[in-house]
Amino acid sequence: MIAVRISALLTALSVMTVITLSDDAWIDVIQNGRYARSVGSTGRSDCPGVRKSVRLDLNASPVVLQLSGVAPDTIAVTIGAVE
Repeated sequence: MIAVRISALLTALSVMTVITLSDDAWIDVIQNGRYARSVGSTGRSDCPGVRKSVRLDLNASPVVLQLSGVAPDTIAVTIGAVE
């Protein structure tokens, strides 16, 4: 499992957030000591570089992003506000 604490980036967002992965993996987001619930997700196996996206309604608190089940040696993660 890979766990990353993200504070500055998501603290600034404090809105509907999308996390996108380049390859197949499980995404867990922990905020305020609890798992954040996704409000939507998409997955594509026919689109190289964009395998899975999860949308979450996060607040201004820091989060921990956990990725598990990552098959490749590296994985790209993109985090941004939903427009």
